[in-house]
Amino acid sequence: MANANVTGRAAPGLLKYQITVGASLAAFFLASFLLTFSYVQNAELLTNGDRVGTSLERLGLIDHQEGAQHEPR
Repeated sequence: MANANVTGRAAPGLLKYQITVGASLAAFFLASFLLTFSYVQNAELLTNGDRVGTSLERLGLIDHQEGAQHEPR
């Protein structure tokens, strides 16, 4: 890609293009990082919840619960 025209001066729209591409790449990587981070945090939260539930079940403080059926009907 050319960065100057035939007179040797910089192309007028090139800097705007470079800034736009750079900003969009930065936003893409930030969004990717946040999505990955939130996925890992959710997995850890679910794992910890399972561990606590298993511990409470072993101690006899709760009965076995499956899914969203937490209250007897």
